[in-house]
Amino acid sequence: MKNLGYKRVSSKKQKFIRQNASLDGLKLDKIFVEKVSGKDRKRPELESLLAYMRADDHIFVHSIDRLARNALDLLSLVKEITQKKVSITFVKDNMTFNNKDDSHIKLQLTMLAAFAEFERNIAKSRQREAIEAILEHEKDFKREDKTFKGKPPLHKVYIDKIRELEDEGVTIAATVGKLKLSRTTVWKYRRKNR
Repeated sequence: MKNLGYKRVSSKKQKFIRQNASLDGLKLDKIFVEKVSGKDRKRPELESLLAYMRADDHIFVHSIDRLARNALDLLSLVKEITQKKVSITFVKDNMTFNNKDDSHIKLQLTMLAAFAEFERNIAKSRQREAIEAILEHEKDFKREDKTFKGKPPLHKVYIDKIRELEDEGVTIAATVGKLKLSRTTVWKYRRKNR
């Protein structure tokens, strides 16, 4: 019986800080780590984990969205894992699944996965709208005679979001990550807000 860990971030720039914090206290025999999008199941380290695990092993993952990005993949993966008599725990969500799970726990997992997918879709939609608004603003900002030099000003959508996150006490680093802006830009607009 082995305790196995699985960590995933979506891009090479992201770090495992939250996942390390939740899995650090556990005695793990082997950890599978990858920097790849979770949009589908074709992930090298996930495939290695599924091939490596044996009956009575226990897998630990920080949260459900680290294992899968949509409800269908999540349910399929948990079913595949538990059918091989392997248990899986989502540490942040405080949920453990094994081949003895009852229907109430499976319903709870299905609902959590569906809500997580819904939240991601809304966030993507908002991001797309903000990008479209910025691009439209940039078109209006460029002059016909091409005499303007330098970058156009940051769009109001981003300025408002920077202020909102600052009011909530969100750090500059977290704001940079959420809005995909440079640290300098966030700092500059926070300083203007004071």
